[in-house]
Amino acid sequence: MLNSVKKFSAGLLIGTMLMYCLPVMAFTKDETVYSNAKSNGEKYKSIVAEHLENIDDEKILKDMTDLINIENTNGDEKYTQNGSIITWEANSNDIYYKGETEKELPVLVSVEYELDGEKINSSDIGGKTGNVKVIIKTKNNQEHSIWMNGQYVKMYTPFVVAIGTYINNEKIENIEIKNGKIIDDGTKTFIVGLAFPGLQESLNITKNAFEIPESIEITMCAKDFEMNNIITYITPLKINDENLDLMKNLNDIYSKVDQLQSASKKIEEGANTLAQGTLEYYEKSQEFNSAVGQFSNGVSTANSSYLQINNGINQIDANSQKLQAGSKKLYDGTEQLSQGATYMKQRVDSSTGDIDRLVYGAGSVANGLKTIEDGIKEEINNQNQEIVQNLTSLMTVELTKAGELQAENQKLKEIADAAEDEETKQTLLGIIENNTKIAGELQTNAQGYKQLIETINTQTKTKLQTLYEGIDSAKNGAEQVSQGTQMIKENMYELSGGLGTMIAGTNQLSAGAKELTNGSAQLAAGTRQIKTGSNQMKSGLDTLQTSANTIYNYDTQLTEGAKTIYEGAEQLSNGIHEFNENGIKPICDFLNKDIRDVSLRAQKLQELADKYNTFTVENSEVESRVKFITIIDSIKNNEDNLSQEELDKKPAK
Repeated sequence: MLNSVKKFSAGLLIGTMLMYCLPVMAFTKDETVYSNAKSNGEKYKSIVAEHLENIDDEKILKDMTDLINIENTNGDEKYTQNGSIITWEANSNDIYYKGETEKELPVLVSVEYELDGEKINSSDIGGKTGNVKVIIKTKNNQEHSIWMNGQYVKMYTPFVVAIGTYINNEKIENIEIKNGKIIDDGTKTFIVGLAFPGLQESLNITKNAFEIPESIEITMCAKDFEMNNIITYITPLKINDENLDLMKNLNDIYSKVDQLQSASKKIEEGANTLAQGTLEYYEKSQEFNSAVGQFSNGVSTANSSYLQINNGINQIDANSQKLQAGSKKLYDGTEQLSQGATYMKQRVDSSTGDIDRLVYGAGSVANGLKTIEDGIKEEINNQNQEIVQNLTSLMTVELTKAGELQAENQKLKEIADAAEDEETKQTLLGIIENNTKIAGELQTNAQGYKQLIETINTQTKTKLQTLYEGIDSAKNGAEQVSQGTQMIKENMYELSGGLGTMIAGTNQLSAGAKELTNGSAQLAAGTRQIKTGSNQMKSGLDTLQTSANTIYNYDTQLTEGAKTIYEGAEQLSNGIHEFNENGIKPICDFLNKDIRDVSLRAQKLQELADKYNTFTVENSEVESRVKFITIIDSIKNNEDNLSQEELDKKPAK
């Protein structure tokens, strides 16, 4: 947009010395003001040349003028003058005439000189050597007070000043120009510059935005400095149709400024919303990362705790194997006891000669039964108590971990309910589902342990009852045998009956021992299955811990990414705000204020330029145009450095 403004301004400024068509009238007037000025720019003589173009071949042409010493410069046509009205006997011819004037020119030109950075008079610089700067300044004298935008503003009739000269290269080098161009043909350097006095103020454009030149500067390295005549060409500045069309097109731009500002504001608001959203996302990511960290720690703790459970199950399995081996020995012992009792009965029945040995054997049997009873009670009670304690510990641990997982699920569910990101919520729900599954498995295991304890207690109680009954029967039989041996002489049949009772009891004891052996085998198989499942569960917990740690590490990276996104969004928001404040807003302000103001001022300047069409006396019935040519005296060495006026006054030699 600024480039468009500069192009418009440049087109407005450089559209100089334009020839334009005039309406058809009796005649048109072309006026040229020739002036001579001293080397410092001070005017001392002005002559105005008039050309009346007789369009309709009129016989009489009436013009208006304030010139003095008028003379025909291209014919013998006569004129009469009445005040400011001058009447020419044209006889269908164009009229060329000139006259003198003392009026001040609309644009004043002054020339300043510097030598090695110090100001110096034009009369003193001729023949000097050093770094020379020539500053040609212009000043607009056509000031107006124009009503615009509800107030009066200062504006000047727009003029363009073309400045030209040439410098001999023989003693001058390193020529540079500001606000102009130089052309070097090897022997001479031609200099052309442009100035637009008063236009900067008339357009109300700051020099920071675009500087409109009102002077030119020529710098050079001189030896025996001399300066040829400086020629200035001044004419009202006309704005061509292209520039006027550009000003009209600016209205379309103005209508888009509000849209641009509104859209830019929405972008800034969107960037702020994005920054707030990414901040919230980052904060929630931190909360989720903390929850995942707690979950990972919980899995690690559960894994460590279950290691103790797994070790206990392995110990139960080892003890159940011992119980199975002990019950097998018990069964083998009762079998031997039964066989011994049977053999003894056979011997009693077959021989009464061995009564003494029978008495001895019966006593041994009674003592053996007592020892067996005490051993069985102690062994079974110890084994049963140890198994039940281990299973109870396992059940308690399983239920405790299940409770911890349920409590953890409650926390994760609260985080999931608060999470706005669907992916985060689904991840948390997956963890909750997995925890629920594990808790269910733990509760199922605990229920299995409970049932196993109840089964062991029931079976042990039943089997012990059977065993005790068998032992009691055997003891009774042994007591009867013992009593029978005392009475064997009196009644051999009673001894044989006692042995039969003993045999029955030992058989019952053997049956109980066999059931105990089978039960312990089942228990061993069950604990072996529990051990296998527990080892698998431990392996699963190891995998779960590894996965939880991996999830935590990735989520930590995701949280860092969320932080980076938030920081980037915040920078984007700040950048867009700065772009609006330092970019869009100044441009829109410039368009709404400066450019709109420039457009209106340019139209006013066009009106002032169209109105200024003569230097002498304005005649509304005649289309006229005017231009000013000023010749500024050259600078030579010594007395040659005199103005033309001074040379004219100097006496001839």
